[in-house]
Amino acid sequence: MKIIIKIFYGISIIGVFFAIDWFLAAMKSSSSAPQQAAGSAIALCYVVIPYCLARAIEKIIGDIKLKRKNNESALPMG
Repeated sequence: MKIIIKIFYGISIIGVFFAIDWFLAAMKSSSSAPQQAAGSAIALCYVVIPYCLARAIEKIIGDIKLKRKNNESALPMG
């Protein structure tokens, strides 16, 4: 299950490069502050959304592992 978490964090890192590219293109091609703000917001989405998804997946997997551990310790010995 750790590989799944690593994949999602890898997607987040790739999102950083897309965000940098989008941000620089938005700053270069925009002619007003609202256009720059919109470009910056979209660039942030490329980073924030995959990161939040990776954290959520990590939490879900952690909860599954905790439930398995609790179920194993609740089994009767004998």
